[in-house]
Amino acid sequence: MSVNIAEWFPRVFYQMGDTLCPTEKIAEAVVLTLQDFCVRTQLWQQELDRISVVADTKEYALSHTSGDIISVSNVLYKLNTAGGVIQDSLGGILTDWMGDAITDGTGASASTTSDDQFKKLTPTSKFLEDEISADSWNFQTAATPTKFYIGNNKKIYLVPTPTEASTEGLLVGVYLKPLSAAATVEDFFYTDHQEIITIGAVSKLLSEANTPRTDMDTGFRKELEFISRCNDVLGIKTTGYTNRPLKVRFKRFV
Repeated sequence: MSVNIAEWFPRVFYQMGDTLCPTEKIAEAVVLTLQDFCVRTQLWQQELDRISVVADTKEYALSHTSGDIISVSNVLYKLNTAGGVIQDSLGGILTDWMGDAITDGTGASASTTSDDQFKKLTPTSKFLEDEISADSWNFQTAATPTKFYIGNNKKIYLVPTPTEASTEGLLVGVYLKPLSAAATVEDFFYTDHQEIITIGAVSKLLSEANTPRTDMDTGFRKELEFISRCNDVLGIKTTGYTNRPLKVRFKRFV
């Protein structure tokens, strides 16, 4: 479900006490505020379409149809089930004394494993791996990766490079913000956070220099209120939309 940006117009007009403000300016301010809200709270979290991993390929582009990616929240990976092999009771592949898979003679092709076989990959960075890993870490290979990092090009890199393909085996969760040209956004922004977004939009409109509506002092106070409200929302990331109480634990003094 989505809501139109124009739904915020009456609320912004009411707080500003000025119905002469161009609607295109209000729309721009609302979108900028929504983007700021998402960066501060990281509340808009979704999983991207599953990515099929190609053997001996470590680099994959990330994209979302209705939002810009801020950062990656988590990455899951699963390997295809090798067709024609014999598995033990725990789902592992039986091997002979030389470590080769024992086959059933059917010659069946690999198939996609169930989703409960996803394993979490550990986040890292190119800088960190250069500092602590072996010299050739960027060229190492394995059947499955154990880590990932995000490049400056916003692509995901698997470490080590997987030598086996995986159909729809890469599941990436991301934090998003609305596109600059967005005319609609996810409805939870309006249903749950309409007041915060309104305050932020009014702040941006009042803080624009050299206009009849310019009021830097009020705009600054609104900006501080917006930031404070965003900080209050951060608890939702821990509790979700429940009434689960948060517990504050003080650090022990040594």
